Amino acid sequence: MIEFEFNVTWFSRAPNGIPKRILGVNGQFPGPTIRGTKGDLLRVRVNNQAEPGLNLSIHWHGIHQEHATFQDGVGTVSQCPLGFGHTQVYEFQLLQTGTHW
Repeated sequence: MIEFEFNVTWFSRAPNGIPKRILGVNGQFPGPTIRGTKGDLLRVRVNNQAEPGLNLSIHWHGIHQEHATFQDGVGTVSQCPLGFGHTQVYEFQLLQTGTHW
């Protein structure tokens, strides 16, 4: 099993050379790299620490989620968004190979 904890917060960075307030994971932008092997179980605990009133979700960009499509991260489409101060655990098996964004 591969486990991560994502603390989503606002912080100041200059990804294009101009300082601005951006969302990131664990104080990083872009967020951490997840490496796994086909067949691994991925478990990611996401904590919404951004700000009151800001709901969020994680969309897994092309990762197949057999029997877990309700965790696909498209807020109000395939899952309810995660409210400020709340936590969600995403858990699904990695069923394909390759690099995904």
